[in-house]
Amino acid sequence: MSLPKKQASRLRILVPTDLSAASKAGIRFAIQWSQQQPAELIFVHVLNILKVPDWNEGRYAAYAADERKRYIRMLERFIRDVYRRARVRQRHTSCLLIESMSPDVAIQDYCRQDGHFDYICMSTKGAGMVKRVFGTHTGNLITHSKVPVLAVPAGYRSRPVRRVLYAGDMTNYSQEVPAIVRFASALNARIDVLHFMEDGEVALNTAITEKVFREQFGYPVRIHFRATDESLSFARNLGTQIAAFKPSVVVLFTDQGRSVAERIFDRSRAERVSFALKTPLLAFPKG
Repeated sequence: MSLPKKQASRLRILVPTDLSAASKAGIRFAIQWSQQQPAELIFVHVLNILKVPDWNEGRYAAYAADERKRYIRMLERFIRDVYRRARVRQRHTSCLLIESMSPDVAIQDYCRQDGHFDYICMSTKGAGMVKRVFGTHTGNLITHSKVPVLAVPAGYRSRPVRRVLYAGDMTNYSQEVPAIVRFASALNARIDVLHFMEDGEVALNTAITEKVFREQFGYPVRIHFRATDESLSFARNLGTQIAAFKPSVVVLFTDQGRSVAERIFDRSRAERVSFALKTPLLAFPKG
């Protein structure tokens, strides 16, 4: 498959879609994003063309070619319809098909081959218990993708990004905040850093900390210290603060260096939160 060339000075955002209504939330968010910041949007659908066992190679090749033509037309029509309903002119976009049985693996492989994607933006539908254990496409991308993943809840109504809430533990802020500043500053969005304090932890001086952050990162950051309610999960604690802050995007960093067993029985914090929130979540890989 041919790889689209990267446009100079534009973000390059991969937008997966399964051609369902639920996947439109991620598409609409990406379109709104491109209205705030110059971006090239590459809409991708992962196609699995099944082969009937008694078909010969010639018959299957003809069938596969027809399916590719049919699905690329469906994808292009689907995207045009979303743009039309959003009343936004469609430009700097492309549509492509990837053939695979596993969408999340195919998307990761494609990103590695290309090497120039800045973000992946996609819808998340939540998950039942079985999928929470064995994985979802969005969850697997969050825990494995080297490209930051922006997960948009299905049904989310897109609006301009004005406020970014970063929930961090203040231990790796010197490596994590620059990535957030790159994202937020291009959108002229405010950054709020939220730190949940453990029992007995003393809050730092907010004014001094904000001054240090501004001098170090060249962008204003507001710091907030909150006590952790130990009776609630991290997602519930965070959800309470999201209701108060009303951010456009929540940012978390996920540890991708854990073992397979750890991922199965203790899914990453960012992945768990992506199923619980009604606010778009931007998950960066730690390190």
